[in-house]
Amino acid sequence: MAERLPSRTFRAEAGQPLYDLPNAPRPPEDMPAPPRFLPAYDNLLLSHKDRTRVIPGNRPVPLPPGNGATAGTFLVDGMWQGTWQIRDQSLRIQPFTKLRRADRDALLTEAARLCAFVATQAKHGIILENP
Repeated sequence: MAERLPSRTFRAEAGQPLYDLPNAPRPPEDMPAPPRFLPAYDNLLLSHKDRTRVIPGNRPVPLPPGNGATAGTFLVDGMWQGTWQIRDQSLRIQPFTKLRRADRDALLTEAARLCAFVATQAKHGIILENP
């Protein structure tokens, strides 16, 4: 069905077809993806059969217990690298491994944007915990 749409076709590493808009901007392959904070139960980590493109090292998919999740995950260069939680008026970021300086700085910039979006009237501290 997708083959009938006006699109540009690419091939994934495993050979399956990937579709994109014909004139969409495409960054160079070696350009790192910016950090992103994802909510709990995000579609990116839960709905794909093969998650190796975003979850390194066969880490289990996060499924927070209970009603209403209180923690999310974050990506660095498109890969799941840790969790985050807003608690005690602070955004607490817990990476799985030590981040490179450039990645850490970009993550903290995105964290400030998240705080500004989530609570525009409140002052949230940002705490980057050690792995």
